[in-house]
Amino acid sequence: MPRRNPHSDPTPHSHAASHQKHALPVSYNGKFMTYPNGSTIRSLCYDMIKNSTALLNLIKDSDYLPSWNLMLVSQAYENVTHVSRYIVYEARQSLSGTQAGSHDFTSLAHSYPNGHAVRSLLQSVCVKAQEIAQCVEDHDDTPAWVLMLLSQATDEISHVSSYLIYEKYR
Repeated sequence: MPRRNPHSDPTPHSHAASHQKHALPVSYNGKFMTYPNGSTIRSLCYDMIKNSTALLNLIKDSDYLPSWNLMLVSQAYENVTHVSRYIVYEARQSLSGTQAGSHDFTSLAHSYPNGHAVRSLLQSVCVKAQEIAQCVEDHDDTPAWVLMLLSQATDEISHVSSYLIYEKYR
């Protein structure tokens, strides 16, 4: 009797068959199976908005901040902008079938005092994170790079927030 591949023909007693009842919806992107990550993306966006808002309340336009603060917030802005362009484009494609327009990406002058530049970037991050959160549903399946960029952006803003709160209250 030939041996069967347990992954290609699950029997009622196999692990694969018993796991299918409790598994999340899965999609196949041609290379590997993926699970919906929309709720994680929305959670990251809301966390980013919370931290950005806290920083906006803490930083004044005339503040002199360490240059690495501006660098991290700028990187977070770039990551969120990249994801926002993709998510908004995909949302518009699925709703109307038309091509979405791209957002303007302006270069920022890095001058001191840099509180204004950091605040401006944080305001943009909040707007874009809100835009992403509104376009993504909990059951959506987005590419892994979207989750990676939003995680990086959230971490970068969190680092700046932690540092500035520490500096303020030490």
